[in-house]
Amino acid sequence: MLNAILIVGVMVVIANLLVSREFQGYIKANDLERFQIVKESLQEYYSLNGNWDGLISGPGSLGVILNRSMMMDRQYRQPAIQSPRRRNYLKQRFFFPRERGRKRERPFSTPPPFPDPSSLNLLPNAPKGPGDYFMQRVVVFDNNKNLLMGRLQSHPPEFMEELFHQGSLLGRIGLYPPEMLPHPRDELFLKTKSTIFWVLAIMMGLMATIISLGLSWYLLKPVKKLTEGTQALARREFEARVEIESRDELGQLAEDFNHMAETLESFENQRRQWLSDISHELGTPLSVLRGEIEAIQDGVREMTPERLESLHDEVMQLNRIVEDLKLINRAEAGALELRKEEFSAVELLSRTASSFQTRFETHQIQVTRDFGQTLDIMIQADPDRIRQVFENLMENVIRHGDGPAILSLSARKANSQLELSLCDNGPGVDPKMLPHLFDRFFRADESRSRVSGGSGLGLAICKNLVEAHGGQIEAQENRPRGLCIRLTLPLIQKEAS
Repeated sequence: MLNAILIVGVMVVIANLLVSREFQGYIKANDLERFQIVKESLQEYYSLNGNWDGLISGPGSLGVILNRSMMMDRQYRQPAIQSPRRRNYLKQRFFFPRERGRKRERPFSTPPPFPDPSSLNLLPNAPKGPGDYFMQRVVVFDNNKNLLMGRLQSHPPEFMEELFHQGSLLGRIGLYPPEMLPHPRDELFLKTKSTIFWVLAIMMGLMATIISLGLSWYLLKPVKKLTEGTQALARREFEARVEIESRDELGQLAEDFNHMAETLESFENQRRQWLSDISHELGTPLSVLRGEIEAIQDGVREMTPERLESLHDEVMQLNRIVEDLKLINRAEAGALELRKEEFSAVELLSRTASSFQTRFETHQIQVTRDFGQTLDIMIQADPDRIRQVFENLMENVIRHGDGPAILSLSARKANSQLELSLCDNGPGVDPKMLPHLFDRFFRADESRSRVSGGSGLGLAICKNLVEAHGGQIEAQENRPRGLCIRLTLPLIQKEAS
């Protein structure tokens, strides 16, 4: 706002200076035009009278001559005065007959310098006194440097020209620059113009202030909302959202803020869910262990090999959960140690399925293979970790399968990657749960039974191990029924080519 007011003020000052300079130029051009008219009128006066006696007769003679000449000049005369008869009448009315027979003299090749006032012969009837209008700034000299009309000043005239008649030098005419504006109306014009400019400047300043305040309110309103939303996120209020009121850059920023808030809210929900899940997963075997140990201590139960086996199973369950969590954390931190080597992932998948053959038959799951020409395709990875992925996926099929069912194993080469698919026609998963299938401690079974749903870490481990090898894994709905897991692994350079 201050910048706008400053710019308007500078523009007004510059406009005042430019208008004043142009107006001075206009006055100067007007003076020069009138100066030429006076010069021509004096030459015509001398051509009609042959002397300057009429100028010496009174101080106002020059003004009378100028007014009369303007009446006959083409630029100033009225239409009624344009006939030759009327023009001849004016010449006879205002000028005396011209004397003939004067000697012609050669004019000066260049205008002479302005004569020193001390060397001039001032006539007693030369007009004196203050005045700054046009006719009072005109000075006329004869050929002998005698001042015929006007008042000398301390500085030379602004314009100085010679007067000629039939090639002979008659004298000189000069015009002094104005010490002030020639007419009070000119000064009034400049003052009025300046006043108008400053009034316009004030109006523009007020308009700029109003517009600036309006724009500031319009621009700062969404910024204020974003600030409040940011402060809410800092207070861990991740449900905070910003209302999108426009589709410009600020609207895009608000949309990005809402997306960030949704992501943070999702992470916070996952964190809370993870804490709840891990407390549940660790609390269940710990509760069983505590109950069994306290019962033995109280003598309620006897220490038998079966009791020890049960306690050992609960301890191993705790150990598996802890080891799985360690594995996930190392994979996410990029600290997982991989012993990579070249091998056929398709052949490894087939061998892993063969090792589960007895359990598949127990659960009435039939396995089909469609590998095509992919058995010889080699990848560079850690075979133990990749086998762990395959085992977790097949264990998931057995746990959630509802036999009889079919598990289809397939492989194909896609550009520079190997795509492996494990699709079954079991009960499947709700499509809304597919994006969360690889989350830690996620179970499709809401009853959260560790017998039917496991620990909920198997698929999360698969995702981290595949991504640690530079691959991807995703879950898709298998039409018309079932679930399909697809994972892609990068090929070694010679296989990709």
